[in-house]
Amino acid sequence: MRSCGIRQPLRINSGYRTLDTNANTEGAAVHSRHLSGQAVDFTVAGIPSPVLAKLALKFNGGGVGVYPTFVHVDTGPVRMWRG
Repeated sequence: MRSCGIRQPLRINSGYRTLDTNANTEGAAVHSRHLSGQAVDFTVAGIPSPVLAKLALKFNGGGVGVYPTFVHVDTGPVRMWRG
């Protein structure tokens, strides 16, 4: 992120989730990678989600979901979606 001029901290909104937490998380997939600690939802103050998602895709390391208020990254197949 620093190489792109981003100096603000990355804020993790959601990482590992228990079954109960996942069940009570609006829009969460039943078989979410959060359940195995293989996903993270994050923000960076002042950086729009689409910009963060584009940066995450450059790593070519998994799925990237773009949501209005956060970005989801996981260790699954490389793919992108909008939520």
